[in-house]
Amino acid sequence: MGNASDAYSEGLWQCSAQAELDRAMSSPRYLRVSDQNLSLHAKGGAAPGARETLHPCPRSRNHPNCQWDLIPSGTRPGAFYLKIQGEELYLHAKGGASPGARMTLHACPKGRNHSNCQWYIEKSRTRPGTVYLRSAGGDLYAHAKGGSRSGAEITLHACPKERNHPNCQWYLE
Repeated sequence: MGNASDAYSEGLWQCSAQAELDRAMSSPRYLRVSDQNLSLHAKGGAAPGARETLHPCPRSRNHPNCQWDLIPSGTRPGAFYLKIQGEELYLHAKGGASPGARMTLHACPKGRNHSNCQWYIEKSRTRPGTVYLRSAGGDLYAHAKGGSRSGAEITLHACPKERNHPNCQWYLE
């Protein structure tokens, strides 16, 4: 395998070493928007249909509705399910991958292979260390509607990469 700089292939985030892949999936992650100390969280707790918004998610409080596990897709190479900590619920685009679709939690039965429940993690070329979360259902990305502010709803958006919108880019922490 190559070094860490080889970990990115055609913009898709891919781990080049098994140890790096294990680290990325071994513990829950916070998904923090690139320009604020705000993370993706399930409003009201980890429950079916919970809407996804930005929230401070203080690490000291260890809220499970702010933490995500990356689960490799068994059907789409390079894609992941984003599972909320402690529940069998996943980030999904309600109603399918369409512009403006709201992010909610859903059971996402893996046998049904729903594209709106699976995500590609693409390296940002403009903000070091950040990624885009692209729906496996099309060229739409998770973004904080109206900008990176507490309570902003997470929806799907085109997120033109040349415009470098900070509310379309995330840190995996």
